[in-house]
Amino acid sequence: MVSRWKKLAYSLVSVLLGAAALTGLSLLFPGKSEDPIRLFFGVTFLTFAVSLAGWLIAIPLILMVNNVSRWRFWLYLGIGSSIGPFLAYQGMILPCLKSYKGHYSQVPAILVMVCSSAILSCIATLSYLLLLRRAQMMPLHRRNQTAVGK
Repeated sequence: MVSRWKKLAYSLVSVLLGAAALTGLSLLFPGKSEDPIRLFFGVTFLTFAVSLAGWLIAIPLILMVNNVSRWRFWLYLGIGSSIGPFLAYQGMILPCLKSYKGHYSQVPAILVMVCSSAILSCIATLSYLLLLRRAQMMPLHRRNQTAVGK
């Protein structure tokens, strides 16, 4: 059994890893801006702020997860990977669509928001589940090694 504080620590590290990966990917597509450095730091701050907000919302789910073996791993991966796109849709895309009165299509911007939140959520969830699985397996390996050594 992994303690609650370790679960929270693993999940926070995973969220920060996912946000850093997404920020790193944003370097590949700099866009057209007069001040790309300022834009990069703005996007980085926004990514980490939204990631931490999503982490705070996911804390109850993080603490409920106890066993990540077999089919549960894939179930939790699907649930965790869908939290980010759902929050992006509810928090950013839906208000944007309701208030938009322009002549241009918003589909590319919406796809970027959903895909980037899906990338972040998938990386964060996968790394968290792998860390949790490793922490759950360590006592079993120790017990097996002491049983073999006797």
